Amino acid sequence: MTASMKQSKKYKRPEKLDKETILEDAEREVEELLDMFDQWSQLNNKVSEIEDKIFSKAVTVATENSIDISKVTEGKFKNDDVERLKEEKRAVEEEKKAVGQSMKFKNPVVWIMYKRKAYIGTNDEMRVMQDFREHCQVPDGICTARYIFIKEYCEEKLGWNIDSNNDFDRDLSLKRLYNDDKIISLVQDDEFMERWRSHELNMADGRPAKWEEFDSESKLIS
Repeated sequence: MTASMKQSKKYKRPEKLDKETILEDAEREVEELLDMFDQWSQLNNKVSEIEDKIFSKAVTVATENSIDISKVTEGKFKNDDVERLKEEKRAVEEEKKAVGQSMKFKNPVVWIMYKRKAYIGTNDEMRVMQDFREHCQVPDGICTARYIFIKEYCEEKLGWNIDSNNDFDRDLSLKRLYNDDKIISLVQDDEFMERWRSHELNMADGRPAKWEEFDSESKLIS
């Protein structure tokens, strides 16, 4: 089976599109995504550890040679140990990038559920709708694009607005959000899901390019 066939199979929607099935499928997807996030976090920590080693070694080299530390860190003064650590860092960063690119959300229920569960106990924890909205206001961010796509599609096609307190109170818990019938209905909407998948699985020059081609008149999307 080719990689594209595997991807197509993975992102096929549940055949029985009732609420219970959609939520059960999302739970399974999110567990896989959380494992991937844990792997990404470990690699991110490893990058930080290597950076500390680079700085420590650079301080030693700079002191021994009576030069500014920036000459060592920027590579103007070559040191084999520092260069080896830099190469190690680049390799780990590439691995981390690959893990991040492979993390895709097959539908909005999976996306919102993941956002609720991934950051529990951290400073980035999202408990309620307002937390989620603030997370989705980063200019040109992928989550910003997802959020604006939902907003614009639903305003135009369905008559409700994910960004409106009248439809979703700012204090609504994220668990209630991804259980909400309006959010569930998006997974049951063939046109919405076709467009969602085209953005989420977008490729450019053979590389994952999630939501890069998404266009909007929103000032948050350039």
